[in-house]
Amino acid sequence: MQLNRFSFHETDFLANDLAKLLRQPDIGSEAEIDASRIAPYKSHAAFPGIIVLHDGRPCAAMSYSREPGATVVVSQPVVLIHATDHVRRNLYDVLLRRIQKGSVEFGFLQMNFLKHDSFNDLLFMRLAAERGFVPSASISQWELSILCGSAERQADLKNSDKPLELGQRDRTVHRFNITDTNGDEVREVQTALDVILRCSDDLPSQPRPLAVELLAKWQSIGANIFTCRVQGKIAGILSCVECTATDSTTEIDKGGIAESGSRKYVSIEYIGVVREFRRQQSASWLIGQIPLLLHQNGQGVTQASRPAVTIVTAFSDAANSPATGLYQSRGFVRVAAMQLWCCDLLKEQSGKSVSYQS
Repeated sequence: MQLNRFSFHETDFLANDLAKLLRQPDIGSEAEIDASRIAPYKSHAAFPGIIVLHDGRPCAAMSYSREPGATVVVSQPVVLIHATDHVRRNLYDVLLRRIQKGSVEFGFLQMNFLKHDSFNDLLFMRLAAERGFVPSASISQWELSILCGSAERQADLKNSDKPLELGQRDRTVHRFNITDTNGDEVREVQTALDVILRCSDDLPSQPRPLAVELLAKWQSIGANIFTCRVQGKIAGILSCVECTATDSTTEIDKGGIAESGSRKYVSIEYIGVVREFRRQQSASWLIGQIPLLLHQNGQGVTQASRPAVTIVTAFSDAANSPATGLYQSRGFVRVAAMQLWCCDLLKEQSGKSVSYQS
């Protein structure tokens, strides 16, 4: 294989475009691909990416996601052909070079790669280290399954909609829709989010995103945004993304009764509490409201529908003890450990002469 015969297909819909290319009649069975390796879990987002072509045939791909804080997050690469280590290394290299070049041109300051514990490609990790990536933090992935189809559970959810008393203050939860609310509320939420971000305990070595950047991202991926208020003042903010898949899954409820139905997948994009309201279980209460909040959104189950299992996924900085305690207290189970690798694009650009020609 001659590397100078490579061409690139850049797309905003990587999975769809790659599937079309792989359906070509001359692509063999070795080109089968696990789409979950291309991009992290997002139910509503279309992921851009790079497909490396050789004589018009796809042979490797990598997705990327532009995140708040002038950061680009890349997925693990996927090689679609049987290749020697030398060819695989060069495929990885042209993918990283191409994405780094585009990131610098668009003014991004950092590239991140989230290495899952199951990712054992030492060839790629050695190349990433050579390209300026260094380990920065450990990340925990949490998961919680909630059976919310029984009549008893639905009654509990409806009752939990009532304001809760916290000392002398009532605590309530409200849906926030940036496109349907007035300017004063948007500014209030943006100000509260900025305050939370400035005091965040997660990933202190990473650049802090701005509230306006996060709100724009959540709007673009169709996230549900909720605010927790104490005496009318914003105490916490929750953002989550959901999707539903119907299958024949069977779950066991607390009474030992097996029930089947649809699965609702919820990814917690962000949860934060204003400093003055911390240590009052506001975040824990918000997480506990998720099944009810989605039910009220018109997308949850009703008593007349089949039972549903809500699977909630969350990520946290493993060094953040309060976050670890929060998820453990809510019954979450740690399902994966990951390592965040970061590349300072400005340092790489100024510290050595890097050729981005492929």
